[in-house]
Amino acid sequence: MFKSVLEKISRQVEGVLGALIVARDGIIIEQVTASSEINFELLAGEFAAIVKGLRRFARGAELGGAQEFCLQTDKARLLSMFITEEYYLLLVLDPSAGQGHARYELHKAHILLENEFAG
Repeated sequence: MFKSVLEKISRQVEGVLGALIVARDGIIIEQVTASSEINFELLAGEFAAIVKGLRRFARGAELGGAQEFCLQTDKARLLSMFITEEYYLLLVLDPSAGQGHARYELHKAHILLENEFAG
């Protein structure tokens, strides 16, 4: 089920380099990738440290729990949305890819996966 949700995002959104479900510790639970130039295991592990810091920031600034965020680099745009406290979706896009449609598809996938993780 997880892989089919990620495959659907990859088909629906132009410029997807990878779609992943990642545990809080950076372990990839499932992935669909379209780029062999990116080391997704390394990316997920490093990104987990950023996620931890952002969650701590949001709580410390009394902004509530972090739900989603975007990181733009020279080579990729990363969109992340939390499924639960332990797991999040990570969409890796070409830097020129449109963010609006990608966020919409990420929200749809979030709804499907949230039900699966809750059950």
